[in-house]
Amino acid sequence: MKKQYAVIGNPVLHSLSPLIHQRAFDFYQIEARYFAYEVEDFSAFMQYFHAGNQTGNTVSHARDVSRAHDVPLFQEGGFIPYSYLGCQGGLYQKNLKLVPYAGQDFSFPLQGLSVTIPHKKAVLQAADRIGYKARLAGAANTLYWDKGELVAENTDIAGFFAPLEAYFHNNPPFHSVLVYGAGGAACAVLTALLHMRELQTVYLCARREEQAQELISHFKAHGDLMREYGLNTKAELRFIPLRHEEFACDLAVNTIPQWGAEAVSPRADFTGVRFAYDLTYKQTPFLEKAQEYGVFCQDGKTMFIEQAKAQFKFWTGLEIPIRCYQDIF
Repeated sequence: MKKQYAVIGNPVLHSLSPLIHQRAFDFYQIEARYFAYEVEDFSAFMQYFHAGNQTGNTVSHARDVSRAHDVPLFQEGGFIPYSYLGCQGGLYQKNLKLVPYAGQDFSFPLQGLSVTIPHKKAVLQAADRIGYKARLAGAANTLYWDKGELVAENTDIAGFFAPLEAYFHNNPPFHSVLVYGAGGAACAVLTALLHMRELQTVYLCARREEQAQELISHFKAHGDLMREYGLNTKAELRFIPLRHEEFACDLAVNTIPQWGAEAVSPRADFTGVRFAYDLTYKQTPFLEKAQEYGVFCQDGKTMFIEQAKAQFKFWTGLEIPIRCYQDIF
């Protein structure tokens, strides 16, 4: 039986994770299947995740467990595994779509998990151990086994930071950063930014001051953890309202979703900005406006690839080769 890995979330059937990871498993000839599960009930799925852990580790045993504990399995119409493997022509053709996987050639328990919205916070409660990045971010996107313990980690941090690290090879460090938004994505961004020792000020620009202040308080409360892992505890975190007189900063990061024809950039004037970063995979009004000012621009594609590479390394100790993701978007 092949090992099973998966991404869970809701919605999740747009995910490219099953493509990049299945390609990587196949490249290394690892006997593994990587699925997408659309999950609403996280606690029920975690019973499914652990199914067969004690005896058998097979689909048939997992089905017995699911019936005994009233946990839906894919055969009963509950958790349906979706994969790109059902497409004709292999995993490197264009316009692939996730389709239900009809085979049963995969084992239990699951060996690793990618986690996306809305379960990134809930997954912390399912872990035996939580990595420091996940603790600081208050969320995890990865589960993996280490010496019999289930570990939660957040590889979005490394994913976000990778383009900045490349930029710093030929450019001076950032001293001031303005982050638009104060939700879960902003918390992950702040965790990454505070790995920069030269950083002096981070401005949190949000609609709701209360939300921004809660985020600032969260990092102040984790000062000991930050010092333990060498993060920057001297940088000042400050709230500013979404509508404000714009000012220069080294880096501007947008974490506010920009979908639809009516989306507008939260920033109009990029004078004095060196680097504009939007977490969305596609071109956005935020990046379009930054380009008008000749600012170095970065979308979320590299972040996605790098976080996936970090997950695969946790699971296998191996690097995803470039041929597995060079045409992913």
